[in-house]
Amino acid sequence: MMLQKMILMWVLILSLIMSMSSSYWFTLWMTLEINMMVFIPMMNSKNFLSSNSMMYYYIIQSLSSSLFFFSSLMSYYYFNQIFTYIMMISMLIKIGSAPFHTWYPQISEGLSYFSFFILSTLQKTIPLNIISIINNHYIMLFIFMSAIMGSLGGYNQMSLKKILAFSSISHLSWMLTLILTSQYFWLMYFLIYMMILLKIVFFLSSNNYMYMNDMNCMKMSIFNKMYLLTLFLSLGGMPPFLGFFSKWISITFIVNKFPMILVILIMSSLVNLFFYIRIMFPMIMNINNIMKSPLINSKYTSFNFLIINFMMIIMIVPLMFFV
Repeated sequence: MMLQKMILMWVLILSLIMSMSSSYWFTLWMTLEINMMVFIPMMNSKNFLSSNSMMYYYIIQSLSSSLFFFSSLMSYYYFNQIFTYIMMISMLIKIGSAPFHTWYPQISEGLSYFSFFILSTLQKTIPLNIISIINNHYIMLFIFMSAIMGSLGGYNQMSLKKILAFSSISHLSWMLTLILTSQYFWLMYFLIYMMILLKIVFFLSSNNYMYMNDMNCMKMSIFNKMYLLTLFLSLGGMPPFLGFFSKWISITFIVNKFPMILVILIMSSLVNLFFYIRIMFPMIMNINNIMKSPLINSKYTSFNFLIINFMMIIMIVPLMFFV
């Protein structure tokens, strides 16, 4: 199984490299298909929920790929703006942007944390690259909807995967806005988001946390609590953590071109930060569960993340002088 996953992961990364190295529609469509067919076996967890998720994912991705192929073919023969618009919509369906987001949290619930991380990060790379090539201002409507639905959708959720899925939709609005303002800076935002999400997913998966109640009831050391709090605050963009610096640089790009969109983005980030803190608050206040837990691994993990956090800050701060 490990060898199979390594081979599939290698082919998936190869498809991403191919997509970033080409601007031809047919090559991009081919990489989309390779990417989809490689990821579907990786979704299998040998249970009923994962089987449903595989079926839903295949139907939705096939529909969006067919729309993209049809619209790209028609735009080659007929130079009409409507076909470019259909291409953009097909990519928005693929990445789960609002109002085409309803499939994304439902599929995420039936996946393992490893598959959920790939769905939330690597599977969005090729569609975002295609959207950056199209770079159409009609996307602003979908940015508004993604920011609002990403923040309000996770407000009443108890499942950690659904909360992270709606959080991903909210972060998607920042990346789409950066595509309109700066064609390549969205990659830096995306890489920082991917690194933070990887740490969160690894921690939740290793401790088998699926719902908010699991985190409140199980015993957790003070170092693990501070580590998880740091991760969620960084994901929400709280200073002085790593996620704040990516949003700070993003604001300097967006404020001169789309100030109204920036207001919506900041408000949605505040709502996201609220339900991140809501996850952590009962666990931190449960003082009885602080003691009696092995501290060596958790201390190393916390220290490891803090070192990475400050190293990335040192790398990002000089970019302020070029903005």
